Amino acid sequence: MMTRVREGSRFGSCNLLGELVAETSTHYIYRRRHSAQTAFVDKGSPSIHTQPCQACPDYRNAPR
Repeated sequence: MMTRVREGSRFGSCNLLGELVAETSTHYIYRRRHSAQTAFVDKGSPSIHTQPCQACPDYRNAPR
């Protein structure tokens, strides 16, 4: 199963940023959803997560 990088939203469900490619001690590196480009986000940001939370659209399907 591929790990996904998500960003929380104050206005509704979380946004899926893309599939996790690699990680460093401070960043998640992911492949963007709509292209083959890679991007990175800061792990320290409270809105960034890799495990589905209750606001994620796929929360109910997540293995526990």
